[in-house]
Amino acid sequence: MKQISLRKSTSLRIGLIGFAAISLTACGLTTSGLTTGGGTTGGGGTTGGGTTGGGTTGGGGTTGGGTTGGGTGLFSNKTSYDADGQSNYSHFTLSGKSNILPKDTGFKVSKNSEGGYDVLSDGKTIKFTSADASTSKNKQGLSVTGYVNKTDFKNISSFTLTSDVELKSGQTGYKYSDTYVLSTTKIDISNPTNIKTDYKFGAFGQKTASMPSSNKVTYNGTAGVSVVDNRNGNLHASEGDLKLVTDFATNKISGSLTGLKGNIVNKLAAVTPSNPAGSFAISGNVNSNKFSANLTGDAALNTHYNETMKGVMDGAFFGPGADEVAGGISYDNSNLKGASSFRAKK
Repeated sequence: MKQISLRKSTSLRIGLIGFAAISLTACGLTTSGLTTGGGTTGGGGTTGGGTTGGGTTGGGGTTGGGTTGGGTGLFSNKTSYDADGQSNYSHFTLSGKSNILPKDTGFKVSKNSEGGYDVLSDGKTIKFTSADASTSKNKQGLSVTGYVNKTDFKNISSFTLTSDVELKSGQTGYKYSDTYVLSTTKIDISNPTNIKTDYKFGAFGQKTASMPSSNKVTYNGTAGVSVVDNRNGNLHASEGDLKLVTDFATNKISGSLTGLKGNIVNKLAAVTPSNPAGSFAISGNVNSNKFSANLTGDAALNTHYNETMKGVMDGAFFGPGADEVAGGISYDNSNLKGASSFRAKK
């Protein structure tokens, strides 16, 4: 196969970045603000916050700190955090195929001196500085700041924290946790149609040191469903209302994910609004300051997706009184595969 020089073809490079934007649009569940080859493309500008990271209900503040909550003070007295709760998947943009990735056991987010973050992923540090930052508006009209690192034209990475999404009017931010999305678009220069984007979702923060032992606590927040249909390449991206009830006496957790709203994005980035009927039931177990649970779709949800829908939730408790929960959800079904993140507070 003939080699194609990306360095010599500006238009091709911009086109490839545009393909990265297609994947990120779907992943971030927002469709506004992405510009082909521009600063917000792949930039997390409208991604991580978007909805999968729970950005529309929590978040807030400004890049690298902020003042309105949403976990923005987490780096005030600590410079780095390991991931707590993860969900990861890869997506081949043009073929429309997706598969679940294993957990990245060494994942770490660190505040750097260049006005951004160092993200350790798969043993490699990706540096995002203030020069990589861009701010745009998401679908809800909220300001979102994200980072794009395009120094390696074969690996275009973007990173966004939920705390870098502006709060909705009247909402309060999260104090003890934050969620993130890291995407890396890998381009095979010998075959530019073979574009793969790895998405990594998760949470970090001040994990609860002393867990409650007797009471029940209800948490309310949001969670995302971002799955690629390997039958046709369509990406279904939606967000809903998350309710979790934890019984600390029995170490059981239960709840629901309802009211899903979002979009379907095809391989050419055409967007169709989609509000899935039905809901997920959630049931699982608490283990110290972490928990895992299964999501099971009801008949209406399964009919909408034409698939028996299920997911696995991986999360942790944050704050001195187990005030918040956050983590990732993996959706590994027969045909629809993907991941997202969630966050809720009492």
